[in-house]
Amino acid sequence: MQDALIKAVRALISFARSFAPADRAFPYLLLGSASLYISASLGWWPAWHTAALRSLDWIPTQHDLSWNVSAQYLFLLLSVPFRVAGATGFLTCFFPGDRPLRRLFRWVYWPAGIGVVATSLTILFAASRLTYIPIPARNGSPWNFFRYSSVSWNPGPGPLFAAAGLILIAAAAYRIHRGYATLPIHLRPSEGVVTVEQAGSDEDREWMRFVWIMTALVPLATAAGAIPSTALFLTVPLGSSSEVPLPFWVFELSISIGSALGVFGLLLLAIGRKWKPIFRHSLRLPSTVYFGLGILIPAAIFSAVPILSFVRDRIHWAAFDFGRFHAPFISGYFPMPELISARFFLPALLEEIAWRGYLQPRLISRYGLYRGIFLVGIVWGAFHFSGDFNWTQTTITLLLNLAIRLTSTVAWGFVLSWLTLRSGSVIPAAVAHTTLNVIVFSKQPYPTPWWLAPVFWGLVGFLLFRFWPPREPQAISQEFIEQPL
Repeated sequence: MQDALIKAVRALISFARSFAPADRAFPYLLLGSASLYISASLGWWPAWHTAALRSLDWIPTQHDLSWNVSAQYLFLLLSVPFRVAGATGFLTCFFPGDRPLRRLFRWVYWPAGIGVVATSLTILFAASRLTYIPIPARNGSPWNFFRYSSVSWNPGPGPLFAAAGLILIAAAAYRIHRGYATLPIHLRPSEGVVTVEQAGSDEDREWMRFVWIMTALVPLATAAGAIPSTALFLTVPLGSSSEVPLPFWVFELSISIGSALGVFGLLLLAIGRKWKPIFRHSLRLPSTVYFGLGILIPAAIFSAVPILSFVRDRIHWAAFDFGRFHAPFISGYFPMPELISARFFLPALLEEIAWRGYLQPRLISRYGLYRGIFLVGIVWGAFHFSGDFNWTQTTITLLLNLAIRLTSTVAWGFVLSWLTLRSGSVIPAAVAHTTLNVIVFSKQPYPTPWWLAPVFWGLVGFLLFRFWPPREPQAISQEFIEQPL
């Protein structure tokens, strides 16, 4: 037992070392770009966004639903420079061009600087309309805005992440300037990893372009797709009462469909002229067994904790509360599914075509089975960065959310990849993805603790690959790649 544990730890260390970059400038550039990109969604100074903006005459009250839309558009505009800076940093990682340092200076530092100045001036202007601003962190007690020296040491996560991103990118630029690192990003020369020469090949440039488009441009695509629904929200009364003609769920459904259509357009742009064979191969009808597994696996994973809780409470009731209280009902331990759960299928299907249908075969072909699936999980997590963070989060909260997102997508990815490789289609993975979203976004509390769910998914993925491995995964992946036009 001890020897097996030592062997497993050594294998895990060897697996982690296989991702070691050729120079530390590469993680600096990646992390710095991600920090700038994420900072666009974060708060700049505690609670000043709403407390100050509510005081302005041209912003309606909190109870007016249109206030939320107005505030979102305002901060969406202010976030554009940070999105541009982060996206350009990502682009430089994969496509440095002839003068990467000049690109970083013009399209990272200048936009980020403009974003910092514009956001700060907007908040200062809004907050200057009030002498005192309530700070929730101080239990609602007023804070004198003009005591700037007292609050400047406690900025929100927005400026902290922006500053960290600029510092990391500067460190990467210094190493590139000194000749220690050569772009594009590549790994140390060893068996099964990419060198700088391979990273510049046409095949690698193709999937790198795909990764950049799908991670950097997703806010633009979803916003463009949701514009008609937002216009409907602003012009047509919504609600659930009999006096209101249009129920609110119509707006939610239209937003979901509009965003999915935006992602669909983004996916077509990212794949390019090969989109027809990719879609045709990805959407092959699999065996009905895998449809069932697509529903059963997520449901079983998320049912583990509720069932154990029910058994524990049932034993406690039989031992101590029998005859005094009603027996626990198992239905009370599970969240109710969304009534319009079908709206989750289209976004899930598009994501599975992107990650398991297009990207996964190429990364498996380049890096091997487990490394390729792991990297797909990381990219899948980065795809959600633009929607995972908001101005209400503290630094600790968003770091925790960041860790949960990446560990979850990697753990989920191994199960979804197994379904794709075993069935030869992304449809079972899309069914599992939909079931997962229905459970996660249910109206009732999350059935499994956030820290335990990735462990369950990782364990199930390990068991599936260990005892029912896909047949010739390299050959299956090659089938997804070699598609005639």
